[in-house]
Amino acid sequence: FATGGLAAIDVDDFTVLEHVIGSVEPDSVVRVRDNRVFVVNRFSGSSVQEIDPDDSLKTLWRCNVGAGSNPHDIVLIAPDKAYVTRYDAISIAIVDPSVGKSCEGFVRGYIDLSPWADADGIPEMDQMVRIGDRVFVAVQRLDRDDFFRPATNGALVVLDVATDAAIGAVELELTNPFTETKGLVYDAARERILVGGPGTLFSDLEDGGIEAVDPSSQASLGVLLSGADLGGDLSDFAMVGTRRGYAIVAAENFEASVVEFDLDTGIGEAPLITSPLLLSDVEVTEDGRLWVADRDCFDPGLRVFDVGDNTEITAEPIYPGLTPFTLDFIR
Repeated sequence: FATGGLAAIDVDDFTVLEHVIGSVEPDSVVRVRDNRVFVVNRFSGSSVQEIDPDDSLKTLWRCNVGAGSNPHDIVLIAPDKAYVTRYDAISIAIVDPSVGKSCEGFVRGYIDLSPWADADGIPEMDQMVRIGDRVFVAVQRLDRDDFFRPATNGALVVLDVATDAAIGAVELELTNPFTETKGLVYDAARERILVGGPGTLFSDLEDGGIEAVDPSSQASLGVLLSGADLGGDLSDFAMVGTRRGYAIVAAENFEASVVEFDLDTGIGEAPLITSPLLLSDVEVTEDGRLWVADRDCFDPGLRVFDVGDNTEITAEPIYPGLTPFTLDFIR
């Protein structure tokens, strides 16, 4: 997290098309929304910027969402309206991503989430998903006075996009709903939201897991796979269809692995990849490829696997110019 950079990679031949160092903050994540590329500059960056993927990854605009607010995710509601979660604040920012470089009128208002905070007053809002006229927002409820351990269970706060108001919440069985996935995962075929998280990091490898939520009844359907089922602390997951998926889990010795799982039957026999260092992101593309961000200090890069037989396609990691952290895809 010392230097920020952005790269574009051809998903067919794995060539690095562009690489721009210093264009984004050191702690940043990329989000593709309605085929627009956004970068959410987290922590001290506290800003959102839009990138032109067809013009050397140039920044079209960059606007702040409040000093020290630590934005984590963005969901588009309309061309001139979006929600941005702010991890170190009590409210979601309602922003206008059409204002351009002037940033005049960028922040249009706020949605208060403080009623769903724990005792320290901050709800730790993270990932979102929009389903029709509702947006579901994961809140972690961590105790900032106890090294960010879970103070209680997590929740999904429900927003009405017509009124820009919080209208309720789904209480989760999981604590610490946190993954690097690009927003919460929506299983359209089964009409359910999948929420993942590690629970209490490092000290309890059996809590956490993947939980299902019914967005219509706004009720939890229970934990489908626990940390014990997955083999450790879950930090990210991606789905292939409605049952099968891949997860990054950390074991007792902090060794990270990518494992295949089935939400109905459990995990596969052997990990696809294991690293003594950090695997930070896993994504599945429509052409049946699994992409893994491998932060191995000695050989960092993106590694690609065939989800048909779990064999690695890349002969060596695709190095994008800096150690990769998060990735997303644009058509």
